[in-house]
Amino acid sequence: MPMALKIRTSLRPVTATHGLTAFPVVALLLDDLKIINSELGRLSLSATLVCDILGVFLQTLGRSLSMTTDPGQQACQENLSQCLSHVGAFVWRNFISMPHDFPFWPSGIGGITHLACYTVYRDIKLISDSVYAVMLASVVVTSIPVPILVKYLYDPSRKYAGYERRDIMHLKPNAELKILALHSQDNSASHVNAYSANVFLYFNQDNTIRTLNLSVLERAPCSAGILVDRGHLGRSTSVVSTLSSFSVAVIFLGGKDDREALTFAKRMAKDSTIRLTVIHLVAMGNESAGGEWDKILDAEVLKDFKCNRVGEGLVLYVEEMVKDGPQTAFVLRSMVDEYDLIIVGRRHMVESPQTVGLSEWSEFPELGTIGDLLASPDIDFKSSILAIQQQQQWLS
Repeated sequence: MPMALKIRTSLRPVTATHGLTAFPVVALLLDDLKIINSELGRLSLSATLVCDILGVFLQTLGRSLSMTTDPGQQACQENLSQCLSHVGAFVWRNFISMPHDFPFWPSGIGGITHLACYTVYRDIKLISDSVYAVMLASVVVTSIPVPILVKYLYDPSRKYAGYERRDIMHLKPNAELKILALHSQDNSASHVNAYSANVFLYFNQDNTIRTLNLSVLERAPCSAGILVDRGHLGRSTSVVSTLSSFSVAVIFLGGKDDREALTFAKRMAKDSTIRLTVIHLVAMGNESAGGEWDKILDAEVLKDFKCNRVGEGLVLYVEEMVKDGPQTAFVLRSMVDEYDLIIVGRRHMVESPQTVGLSEWSEFPELGTIGDLLASPDIDFKSSILAIQQQQQWLS
């Protein structure tokens, strides 16, 4: 057979097969990347299945219309083999492999369906050995970079990101503050994704719940907080509060989480029964972990507290100069018994002069450095603790 005719004969089945994105291949790729149950994964599977069925149908129809000679009968056999290959792969994936936790195919052979088709084409002499070798190489070349590219380009956490600000700072002063409280681990991630409210989690030393809380803090499309409930919320245990008031303190060092915590406390201060104290821990030498813009924002959010223009209750503003973490711990331990609730910013992975030396001993990162210090069993006091984190997942 002339070379030109060989190429022309091979071109049609090779092009048709190479342009077909087989369902088993896509399913395997999505499963390896752990995104098969994501929105992108479900959409990809649905689209691939439809294209798969349509592609096989069109190929079979095209071959049937051109079956006038013996080679046509071979093409029919080839199409039947290809269809059986797809059906077998689909049945293995959905009805045999998944219910029994059998491995699907080795992850390094993502183009197993294409390999099967090319092997059939070679066996029925529809393509030559040289074309078969080239197509084998193409399958290997395309199977290696695609999973790497998908893993690099697709970030599963983006599905939790919000397209608008869902924090307390950017709410209008009189706007309703929506809060979702999660008491258990059942479907918590789906709740967080479905609600636009700010989230309050309950602290627990159980490792499963701690892992859940950390996951929510990482993915929440809104501001989130973790409450360490000492069992006295709703009734005052403060040594300075009267029976008709509830004493709250905010520990402010600076940064977005601390500003969020202060804004939340500002809303609480609208209640005349709240006795609010803002404790501003200032680093000696006026050093700051953030830049100049952070300093400007900190000064702006503190302005109303310094001038006592907040709420209807009693509001106090106190500045304490500290040089390092140990001195911060000493200052806080000396005043913790004065409050029913202490609010702090989580400040995860934020190092500042006021906390130097404390993060190394942190046991509960979900509470942040200051929250972890106050929740330590070494400190015997009855105040509850609320650690707040400003919205992180946000697409501007």
